[in-house]
Amino acid sequence: MSIAREIPTPETETRGHLELMNIELARRTEKWYVCSRCWGDLTMTEKDGGAVVECVNCKEETYGYVTRHWTERRRNEDRSSCIEVTRMLQRIGVLPKQERSREALMKEMGF
Repeated sequence: MSIAREIPTPETETRGHLELMNIELARRTEKWYVCSRCWGDLTMTEKDGGAVVECVNCKEETYGYVTRHWTERRRNEDRSSCIEVTRMLQRIGVLPKQERSREALMKEMGF
Protein backbone atom coordinates (compact mmCIF):
# COMPACT_ATOMS: atom_id res chain seq x y z
CA MET A 1 0.00 0.00 0.00
CA SER A 2 1.43 3.33 -1.02
CA ILE A 3 1.14 6.34 1.24
CA ALA A 4 1.55 8.72 -1.68
CA ARG A 5 -1.43 9.21 -3.91
CA GLU A 6 -1.75 10.84 -7.25
CA ILE A 7 -3.65 14.09 -7.22
CA PRO A 8 -6.10 14.17 -10.10
CA THR A 9 -5.68 17.12 -12.43
CA PRO A 10 -8.07 18.24 -15.11
CA GLU A 11 -7.00 17.30 -18.63
CA THR A 12 -6.73 20.96 -19.54
CA GLU A 13 -3.92 21.52 -17.02
CA THR A 14 -0.31 20.73 -17.79
CA ARG A 15 2.47 19.64 -15.49
CA GLY A 16 5.03 22.27 -14.52
CA HIS A 17 7.58 21.26 -17.12
CA LEU A 18 5.07 21.52 -19.94
CA GLU A 19 3.91 25.02 -19.14
CA LEU A 20 4.51 27.60 -21.82
CA MET A 21 7.51 29.80 -21.20
CA ASN A 22 8.88 32.86 -22.91
CA ILE A 23 10.59 31.90 -26.20
CA GLU A 24 13.89 33.56 -25.23
CA LEU A 25 13.89 31.80 -21.86
CA ALA A 26 13.15 28.51 -23.65
CA ARG A 27 16.11 29.05 -25.99
CA ARG A 28 18.43 29.70 -23.05
CA THR A 29 17.07 26.68 -21.20
CA GLU A 30 17.64 24.47 -24.24
CA LYS A 31 21.21 25.76 -24.59
CA TRP A 32 22.41 25.79 -20.97
CA TYR A 33 20.41 23.01 -19.29
CA VAL A 34 19.82 19.26 -19.62
CA CYS A 35 17.14 16.85 -18.35
CA SER A 36 17.34 16.25 -14.60
CA ARG A 37 16.38 12.58 -15.01
CA CYS A 38 18.71 11.29 -17.76
CA TRP A 39 20.99 14.30 -18.39
CA GLY A 40 19.82 14.22 -22.00
CA ASP A 41 19.59 17.18 -24.36
CA LEU A 42 16.50 19.35 -24.41
CA THR A 43 14.41 20.43 -27.34
CA MET A 44 12.17 23.47 -27.67
CA THR A 45 8.80 23.46 -29.40
CA GLU A 46 6.99 26.74 -30.05
CA LYS A 47 3.28 26.75 -29.21
CA ASP A 48 0.66 29.48 -28.93
CA GLY A 49 3.04 32.42 -28.52
CA GLY A 50 5.31 30.60 -26.09
CA ALA A 51 7.50 27.53 -26.02
CA VAL A 52 7.72 24.16 -24.29
CA VAL A 53 11.09 22.63 -23.42
CA GLU A 54 11.34 18.87 -22.97
CA CYS A 55 13.97 16.14 -23.02
CA VAL A 56 14.61 14.37 -26.33
CA ASN A 57 14.71 11.03 -24.45
CA CYS A 58 12.09 11.42 -21.70
CA LYS A 59 9.61 13.50 -23.73
CA GLU A 60 6.55 14.15 -21.56
CA GLU A 61 8.24 12.57 -18.54
CA THR A 62 10.66 15.52 -18.24
CA TYR A 63 10.32 16.83 -14.69
CA GLY A 64 13.05 19.43 -14.48
CA TYR A 65 16.40 20.72 -15.65
CA VAL A 66 19.96 20.90 -14.33
CA THR A 67 22.81 22.94 -15.76
CA ARG A 68 25.17 21.41 -18.30
CA HIS A 69 28.07 22.65 -16.17
CA TRP A 70 26.87 20.64 -13.18
CA THR A 71 26.42 17.44 -15.19
CA GLU A 72 29.87 17.76 -16.79
CA ARG A 73 31.44 18.27 -13.37
CA ARG A 74 29.61 15.20 -12.03
CA ARG A 75 30.67 13.11 -15.04
CA ASN A 76 34.30 14.09 -14.49
CA GLU A 77 34.06 13.22 -10.79
CA ASP A 78 32.51 9.86 -11.71
CA ARG A 79 35.31 9.11 -14.19
CA SER A 80 37.92 9.94 -11.57
CA SER A 81 36.19 7.73 -9.01
CA CYS A 82 35.97 4.88 -11.52
CA ILE A 83 39.72 5.04 -12.23
CA GLU A 84 40.51 5.21 -8.51
CA VAL A 85 38.25 2.27 -7.62
CA THR A 86 39.55 0.16 -10.52
CA ARG A 87 43.15 0.69 -9.39
CA MET A 88 42.25 -0.14 -5.79
CA LEU A 89 40.42 -3.33 -6.81
CA GLN A 90 43.38 -4.38 -8.96
CA ARG A 91 45.77 -3.67 -6.08
CA ILE A 92 43.85 -5.88 -3.63
CA GLY A 93 43.35 -8.64 -6.21
CA VAL A 94 39.64 -8.42 -6.90
CA LEU A 95 40.21 -7.37 -10.52
CA PRO A 96 43.02 -8.77 -12.64
CA LYS A 97 45.79 -6.34 -13.55
CA GLN A 98 45.88 -5.46 -17.20
CA GLU A 99 49.50 -5.52 -18.16
CA ARG A 100 50.03 -4.76 -21.82
CA SER A 101 53.22 -4.76 -23.79
CA ARG A 102 54.72 -1.60 -25.24
CA GLU A 103 53.81 -2.80 -28.74
CA ALA A 104 50.17 -3.35 -27.76
CA LEU A 105 49.96 0.13 -26.23
CA MET A 106 51.51 1.73 -29.31
CA LYS A 107 49.06 -0.17 -31.54
CA GLU A 108 46.08 1.06 -29.45
CA MET A 109 47.30 4.64 -29.88
CA GLY A 110 47.54 4.16 -33.65
CA PHE A 111 51.32 4.05 -34.09
